[in-house]
Amino acid sequence: ATAQTNSNLPNAAATPPTAGEGDPLVSALLGMGFTSEQIAAAAAACGGTSRATADDLVAWILGEGSSSGGDGGSDGGGGGPSAPAGTSDGGAGTSGSGGFGASGNPREVGAVSVAAAARDSAVAERQRREAERAQREAAETARREREAKLAAERLAAKREEQRRIRREWNNREKERQREEAQARLAEEMQRKQRAEIERSKAEAQRRAAQAQAQAQAQ
Repeated sequence: ATAQTNSNLPNAAATPPTAGEGDPLVSALLGMGFTSEQIAAAAAACGGTSRATADDLVAWILGEGSSSGGDGGSDGGGGGPSAPAGTSDGGAGTSGSGGFGASGNPREVGAVSVAAAARDSAVAERQRREAERAQREAAETARREREAKLAAERLAAKREEQRRIRREWNNREKERQREEAQARLAEEMQRKQRAEIERSKAEAQRRAAQAQAQAQAQ
């Protein structure tokens, strides 16, 4: 019975499996002392390490170990009723080294540690992804704000350029109109001066003619 019970105990010196030895879940269970056969059987029963969690595999191994231990206790009792927990014969398969369900069992403590580590790792990974997503969203928001600011600055610069062009055109138009007004005024003054000169000449000729006529009359 002792040999059968001890066959269900974790064997830290067991040879690691060649298939799937890079799987972190398999490595963790091997580090806890479970044998490669136990891990392979649990993985096969739970649908593989890609689907099963550490809790599933450890629970399956512990459940199978408890069942095997119970059988060993019955054999050790010579086929009679199982001895109560803590006895020397049949109890060895139930509450002794084969009783994996007892509190304080190192494998159960290790299973809880693996499960807690897996949960902590999952929480840390989720937090990391959330932080990365928040960073990406913040960067995208900042980029959009910069683009909106640049667009507003370009629009303001374009409007200012249009206002400058209109001001320059208005200034040129005012200057042209002022020059045209000055030119018209100068032309009007010249016309008046020519007209005055013509009248002065005509008056001088008329007086000269009158003077000549008076002189001839005398």
